[in-house]
Amino acid sequence: RYHLVTIPDRDRIAVLQEATPGDIQKRTKEVTFADPDVVVLSSDSAVAYVATERNLSKKPVIGIVDIVASGGPALQTQGVTVKQVITLPIFGLATAADAPVLAVANGLQVIFYDTTDPRAPVSKGTVQFVTVTPGGPVPQITTGFFIDVALSPDGKTAVILDGAADYIHVFDISDLAKPKMTNSKIKISGGASTKPVLNIPVISGLL
Repeated sequence: RYHLVTIPDRDRIAVLQEATPGDIQKRTKEVTFADPDVVVLSSDSAVAYVATERNLSKKPVIGIVDIVASGGPALQTQGVTVKQVITLPIFGLATAADAPVLAVANGLQVIFYDTTDPRAPVSKGTVQFVTVTPGGPVPQITTGFFIDVALSPDGKTAVILDGAADYIHVFDISDLAKPKMTNSKIKISGGASTKPVLNIPVISGLL
């Protein structure tokens, strides 16, 4: 079992291994990544996905750290470039505990990836805030700004946090290519500053 700690001021991610429950080894492996803000493990704990919220000058890239590499944890040369119309940072990442699914929230959209091969995620479906043609292939939400996302353990349900309007939206993602909204505009307390609401007492009650 592994634990990941971001160290933004040193551009590092510390990888800690838990040999037995509660026994986290003092010796760690640090991996270089500029301004790491969000990091999650794949469902099989073979890799970690990491991103920064801060860099607006380049297209956002999800770094992939190979946790079980023979020489120790290492950042893969090839990451995942997030395709988008407007360049925005990545605000949230989520993986499903028991299914090969990765979700990426970056303001105007949430993208769902199939991580059957955790080192080469494949983009499958998108939920986006920008206006789309009614009846088109991409579900439409007419409020807010997506600042985080959580997934159910089986990878079939996604809960998206709309930080601008204080809502969460629930989607059925049994088919990653065709997300279906099952509940919208569930009001939560707080405001745009309450990103930690997804980490996780509110969301765990829904999933």
